[in-house]
Amino acid sequence: MTGAFAPASDATASARSRRPDPTTLGYGVIPTSRKGRLICGAVFAACFLIAVAIVGRGSIGSVKIEGTTTEFAAAAGDGGLPAVPGLGPWEYTAGTWTVDRGAVGQPSDAAVTLATLTAPPTPSVEITVAKLADGVGLIFRYQDPSNYWGVRAVPTYGGWNIFKVVDGRETVVRVLVGQAFDGTSVGVQQSGNRFRVVLNGLVRSTFDDKALVKAPGVGMMSPGGDDPPRIRSITVGSFDGTISMREGDSEQDEIVPSLNPGGT
Repeated sequence: MTGAFAPASDATASARSRRPDPTTLGYGVIPTSRKGRLICGAVFAACFLIAVAIVGRGSIGSVKIEGTTTEFAAAAGDGGLPAVPGLGPWEYTAGTWTVDRGAVGQPSDAAVTLATLTAPPTPSVEITVAKLADGVGLIFRYQDPSNYWGVRAVPTYGGWNIFKVVDGRETVVRVLVGQAFDGTSVGVQQSGNRFRVVLNGLVRSTFDDKALVKAPGVGMMSPGGDDPPRIRSITVGSFDGTISMREGDSEQDEIVPSLNPGGT
């Protein structure tokens, strides 16, 4: 019949029935062979170690340190650090500071030198370290050279020390793993007895400690050496919020016994 399909012959239908079914390929997430599983495990372990090196054990939130930012691009008229608007002059302890592609500490007869300011009540402070080295860091709750808190970089060991100095005796109270590379920003927000340490905008640790809670000073610390670290900027402001203690705040990143260069 013109314009209509004729039914297939019995021979053609029989030939089609003998054709093998199409092959379907399946892909699994986990390899089935032993070699494949070993390779998959090695890749996962490498990715995990890279993540720890960059971020550490993990953050418990993100915040922005608010305040006035001072860039260390040019020295003040006296050759020292440029003034922070609204605050008094810098106070240098155990050395001097200059500006050379950032703030550079020059210790005299001590291992480190400090540069501090008197901040407003409930201060928040953050520094950005252009070039990292063991011993460079942030100072807060500063009362005098024998009484203050700090967050010190230890990139040789891949992390940071949170420490306090009371009556001249230093105690490392917590170690943070990761985020120890050039360009890192380290900050602190304070509210009453509590404060939290922020690395690159991520809250890494929160404390409830009344030691030196009334000490108003904030600032920077820098070690000696032929190739000194450089601090790009400092931000100083006030924090008018509250800081809550949450699950995991008291957890400690794994401490390596030698992760305390320069401590007493």
